[in-house]
Amino acid sequence: MDFTEKQLFKIFSQIESPEPRFNLTEAVIQRIRRRRFWLFMPLAVSVWISLAIFLVFLGQQLIASFSNSGFFQFLSLIFFDAEAVLLYWQSFVFSLLETLPVMSILIFCLVFLSLLFSLKIFVQGLKKKLATI
Repeated sequence: MDFTEKQLFKIFSQIESPEPRFNLTEAVIQRIRRRRFWLFMPLAVSVWISLAIFLVFLGQQLIASFSNSGFFQFLSLIFFDAEAVLLYWQSFVFSLLETLPVMSILIFCLVFLSLLFSLKIFVQGLKKKLATI
């Protein structure tokens, strides 16, 4: 069977070209976003878990730095010698501030706030994705 160019053109012109469904591009983009979200989810969970573990470690370090700095010894003066503390309260406050482990507190607070911030983003993203499903 040899077809001429005219016959082939006539045959192929009668065939209707397939049309994509109505919202195909939106469906594809939605599917890509959903897949990206579920691929990102294990990473977000692992970051959150590692921050939580690091926060426990930093909490232990914070307690150790409080005890090493002598802060608790000065603080215990309130209970054991309240008269001297009230009499020399300015010196007492400055002694407490000098022995306060500021860097440990700062690092602990930064990790804690980043943990809360990442948890907030994680929950908001999860809530948004579960609402669209």
